[in-house]
Amino acid sequence: MPYLDVWRRRVEMAGETRRERQKNKLIRDIERLAPDSLSYKTIVVDGEERQAIVTSSDAYNLKNFISLPGETIPFGAMIQYADRHWLVREKEIDDEIYAKCQAQLCNILMRWQDADGEILEYYGVGEDATKYSSGVLNGSDYMITLGEFQIKVALPVNEDTVVIHRDMRFLID
Repeated sequence: MPYLDVWRRRVEMAGETRRERQKNKLIRDIERLAPDSLSYKTIVVDGEERQAIVTSSDAYNLKNFISLPGETIPFGAMIQYADRHWLVREKEIDDEIYAKCQAQLCNILMRWQDADGEILEYYGVGEDATKYSSGVLNGSDYMITLGEFQIKVALPVNEDTVVIHRDMRFLID
């Protein structure tokens, strides 16, 4: 019987359940094999350098990023890759092993003045939003706003951008 106990302890070192053992093996395999992949790249996520798998999509302005096990790429994060800025616009919910997200190439640099008078600037994704003209509530009456040129902008989520409100003005090149 001591052989059975030795075998059981050795098997359980990799995990107590079969699922846990398979998960741990997958993590070890990814960590061992990923550096040999041509898609294994150095990226910067919100100012922190890390390694990830970068794959292309059907659109030239979209990239898929897959983190290494134990790391995450938050929704709304800014990724620097290939001398470009990419904004995470979609993220896979299931991130038990690794985080997978899709980021869009930033095409606009937004500048604004914060409450302390400091000029802030962040890259974002700008899209034509003229077709989305909307009404504005003025007291108890709605006024229809017809814009000739409106831009819808998505920015990274951080402490500077969450305080942006509707009536702010921006500097756009």
